[in-house]
Amino acid sequence: MLPRIFLEEIMKQKSEEYTRGKEWMKGAIYSINDYVLFFIVSILLFKLVLGYFDIGLDSTDKDGFNRSGLHLYTDYKTGIEYLGDGNGALIERKTH
Repeated sequence: MLPRIFLEEIMKQKSEEYTRGKEWMKGAIYSINDYVLFFIVSILLFKLVLGYFDIGLDSTDKDGFNRSGLHLYTDYKTGIEYLGDGNGALIERKTH
């Protein structure tokens, strides 16, 4: 049987290792949260810039913040324009 002092020393070391591991895990979680928050803010800022500068618009959109959700297709043989919703339905675009 091991002496009581030796067992107490082992238990103290294990407790310190556990505490250090717990602190490391807490730091890792906070670090991950910071990256996730940065990623979300970056995406929102990117979308705001796209909307403000009207990047990626076509003639079916009102402005960068009010998108129609339609795709403009042109039949280059006949020159007729069609609007589609992305689900396969096309309708001829008539501009008057």
